[in-house]
Amino acid sequence: MTVYVLPKLYADIFEYLAKKIKIKKDIDLLKKGFTNYYEPEYFFSRAIKYNDNYDVSFCISVSKKTTKVKEVSIIDENFGQPHFCDKIAFDQIVGYLKDLIKKEAIEEIDWKDIEKRKIKQFGQ
Repeated sequence: MTVYVLPKLYADIFEYLAKKIKIKKDIDLLKKGFTNYYEPEYFFSRAIKYNDNYDVSFCISVSKKTTKVKEVSIIDENFGQPHFCDKIAFDQIVGYLKDLIKKEAIEEIDWKDIEKRKIKQFGQ
């Protein structure tokens, strides 16, 4: 799996979280909020809000054949390049992932482990 994010405070924890994303087997991802405009893959993309701007996106790319996550990224839509992950972005991404868990599109994530890593990295 490839993870695209610019280095900043939350880059390491974002990469760790991204590697924990596992797609559930035998489900219709199109009914769970994914699209398939590029035939061999499913895509999940949501805007990240910064000061009333939505120029940054959180994206997950999944192989249709294997249902394995191929890529997770935070993209600056104005330049088509990776964007940094800070607390604002990270908190919104966690919300999107929790929503996908409720929709039964992805497997449960050990949030206690993520929180422990945040405390270890940031002290609180």
